[in-house]
Amino acid sequence: MAEDICPNCQSDRFFGEVALAREIDGYRMAEVHHAQARKIPRHAHGSAFVSILLTGRYQSRFGTTEMEFDPGCPVFHEEGFDHEDAIGAGGARFFCLEIDAAELASLEDECSGRPASTTLDKQAATNLLRLFLSARKQADDLTIASLAGEFLSSLGDDGSSPPDNSPWVARVRERLCDQPGARASLTELAAIAGVHPCHLTRSFRQQFGCSVGDYAKAHRLGVAWSSLARGKMGIAELAYHLGYADQSHLTREFRAYFGEPPGRVRRILESASAAAH
Repeated sequence: MAEDICPNCQSDRFFGEVALAREIDGYRMAEVHHAQARKIPRHAHGSAFVSILLTGRYQSRFGTTEMEFDPGCPVFHEEGFDHEDAIGAGGARFFCLEIDAAELASLEDECSGRPASTTLDKQAATNLLRLFLSARKQADDLTIASLAGEFLSSLGDDGSSPPDNSPWVARVRERLCDQPGARASLTELAAIAGVHPCHLTRSFRQQFGCSVGDYAKAHRLGVAWSSLARGKMGIAELAYHLGYADQSHLTREFRAYFGEPPGRVRRILESASAAAH
């Protein structure tokens, strides 16, 4: 957990050992470990703060209220919310997400209002765990930012808004499809759309059934498959063309998505082509 979490997510500002720290587009996230039972003194976070217990148990006390949390239970704290915690026997692991004040304030305009400190539902828990797993897997910035924005919008969304079929949705889709190797940021896409990032992430999922980052990844891997089928580019060159860090990065994502590495798919496609002739 944290006391006045610093803007750069430095490990010495957390109660506990930081195993993962990442900052993207107004969101700061960390995986925090507590090796054993301990009491965490009364403190208030400098920004709005979400945490979900990954393993172990802990108790939290605020005012006259005391709550006990099991793994998978997320909680949201407003900026300045005063509380104290007790880590249970055997320690605990948390995934923590700090949200900039500017991002949170946007909910007043984009959604139905700013949330109050509260425990969160299972859908919020699922979204947080997807964000955690993506961060652990070193997913690209767009995937992380879109999942974080989607989670933020769900905090203030009452679920009554219809899907947004505005022309900007098509413009965002065209940017992702026309330039698969030029990785877009959520800020860039929001500027193209002319809407707030929270509105973009929520509306995009409503229309396409996935996050902006997942859509971009699926399209990029589809381009990779088509290129392998044409046989005009080596895998290392293809990785560079599509904006991957290296060939192994492309191979990992390709295999996770299709179930086979690109080299194996190329051989399958080549053998199928030879058999056809």
